[in-house]
Amino acid sequence: MKWVDRNVTPGVGAAIRPMAQRYATDKVESLVGFWVLWHGSGGYEGLVNLGMHPSTVYRRIRAFRILFGEHPDEYTFPGLTLDVRKWNASALDETAP
Repeated sequence: MKWVDRNVTPGVGAAIRPMAQRYATDKVESLVGFWVLWHGSGGYEGLVNLGMHPSTVYRRIRAFRILFGEHPDEYTFPGLTLDVRKWNASALDETAP
């Protein structure tokens, strides 16, 4: 075992762990929201039409693939389903909550 592994890593790891967990939670939350918007808005074109820059969409797709192992079109969250027709109908109905 190297000196750094014995003497530096334990202290640095303990100090960084809370920040890393907070960042990871925020990143996962953001990517789940991205998946919802991806499906609710109709994918790439829909997100761009909503105002998301194309390069931002590509970065999010890449991050999604790294974290979940699949493209947002292919991935399904166990226990989570979207009723896209209802979503779109509520977007057209201005009185919807």
